[in-house]
This record gives sequence, structure tokens and C-alpha cells, in this order.
Amino acid sequence: MKSIDSRSSPSKVLVTAAGLGFVGILAVVDYLIDPEISLSVFYLVPVFVVLWFAGPWQGALVAVIGCGTWLAVELLSGPHYSNALFPFWNASIRLMFFLLVVFLLSLLRRTNQRLQTTVTDLQAEIAERRRLETEILEVSEREQQRIGQDIHDSLCQHLAGAAVSASMLQSKLAKKAPQEAPGVGEIAQSRNSKAPTNCWKRSAR
Repeated sequence: MKSIDSRSSPSKVLVTAAGLGFVGILAVVDYLIDPEISLSVFYLVPVFVVLWFAGPWQGALVAVIGCGTWLAVELLSGPHYSNALFPFWNASIRLMFFLLVVFLLSLLRRTNQRLQTTVTDLQAEIAERRRLETEILEVSEREQQRIGQDIHDSLCQHLAGAAVSASMLQSKLAKKAPQEAPGVGEIAQSRNSKAPTNCWKRSAR
């Protein structure tokens, strides 16, 4: 957080300086035109920009300086009020209005930041869920392959053992009971025909 603040502070200073420069330009224009024409509402433009891109405190600073600048222009423009206190009263009313705008806009800015943070968190959570789902599918597939391979290897061993036993029994019966030997040979051939071909390749290795 400290590194982010240190990086963003120069931009905040530049935005605030630009807002104050715009206030100065407005003051010059306000001084040159007819005093009956009010430009006070335009002083809100730099307040908006500075508050949104720099922060609420910077926006409040520009609002205070803007109201003070407007009051100075009114006083320098010459007496066009029936009472000398009216410019100060108008300036105080504008200041309260500007500060109210700063408060409301700061709430809007904070809400917008929270929404952006929430959207970012939701996107990160969705991406994490998709990654976990992919990992679960991969693990499940590997486990199915492993179980299938274990069953296949076990079946091959049993079939190979049965075929060897049948062949040995056929050899013994061929010497002692030749009439029974063909039946046992058929059993051995049946084991060989039912076993997958890669069983014999695996056993041959």
C-alpha cells in the first residue's frame, strides 16, 4: 500500500495543481466580464475533476480556494452590492454548497471504488473456481486411468497364470490320461482367446 501511495502522490499533486490553475483562469475571466454575470457554478468543474482523480481532501481544498478566489474577484470588481457584507454572505453560501457537493461526490467515488473492488474479487473467485474444476477433472481422469490400468494388469496376471496352469495340466494329462488332455487344451486356448492381446505383450516383456 505504501508503494502504491508513493506512486500515486505525484499524479494527485499534478491534478490538484491543474485544478488550481483552472480556478485561476476562471478568476481572470470572471474579473474581465460584466460583474452582473456570475461564473460561480463553473468553479465546481475543477472541484469535480480534482476530487474524482485526486481525492476528497484535494477536492475540498480546491472548493475552499475557489470560493475564496470568487470572493476576491467580487471585491476587486468594485462595489455593486447595497451592503458590504453581502459578498461574504454569498461566498459562505457557495462554500457550504461546494462542500456539500464534495461530500456527496466523495460518497459516489467511494461507492464506485467498492463496486470495482467487488467486481475484481468476483472475477478472481470465478477464475479460481474454474481452475479448481479443471484440476479436479484432471485428477479424476488420471485416477480413472490408474484404476483401469490396475484392473487390466491384475486381469492379465490372472489369465496368464490360468493359461500356464492349464498348459502344465495338459502336459501332465497327456502322459497319464491322454483322453482328458484335449479338454484341458481347450481351456487353455479359451483363456488365451479371451485375454487382451497386450496382456501377452506385457507378460512377454
